[in-house]
Amino acid sequence: MQMRKGGTARRPLSTRQIAYIAVLAAVYVVLGQLVRFIPNPMVPGAIIALNMVVVVIAGILLGPVAGALVGLIGTGVNAISPAGNAFEVAAIIPHGIMGLVAGWVGGRVPTIIAALTIIVGHVLNVLVFILAGLMPANQMTATVFSVGLLAEVVADIVVIIILVPVLRPLVKGRQAVAPSRRVSLLATLLAIALFLVLAFVVFAYYAASRI
Repeated sequence: MQMRKGGTARRPLSTRQIAYIAVLAAVYVVLGQLVRFIPNPMVPGAIIALNMVVVVIAGILLGPVAGALVGLIGTGVNAISPAGNAFEVAAIIPHGIMGLVAGWVGGRVPTIIAALTIIVGHVLNVLVFILAGLMPANQMTATVFSVGLLAEVVADIVVIIILVPVLRPLVKGRQAVAPSRRVSLLATLLAIALFLVLAFVVFAYYAASRI
């Protein structure tokens, strides 16, 4: 058993939290396989990494350890999957850190502020990609790249702000949710996510044509 400073024992992850970590890591992997077919029209060779929001949501709702685990496990599984690549391998640690920071911040500030921790993941991704030689450093100075990354960050933040309040009662177990309502809720969330992705793609194409 690990002890905190002052002799207070750290509470181990509950069975419910472990189950949520497994589910959210699986959701990250599934989304990761889907979003690779959605290119970011403003950043050549890049995709709209909407699955990154799953890690931040896990951190906000379940805490830093859960957030880090979802980031590490989800990205790790994606990296070793048939569709994995060097970018996924390089993103494992950045996504783990992003989940950790989201969990630490999430319990201290409003959701709208906690959602900004998605920026940690994007910034660390770019830094690691440059250090690993996967992306030239001068690409950061390209207007198209900067605008495309900014637009993706904004879309991620909006998704997080929408989903966290909806999912919080389910994760915290504050109220019973009928199976039929769960199906309806999940369908609604999926529709919202798809709408936001499509809206982002349309906006990105429009912005790219004006640059």
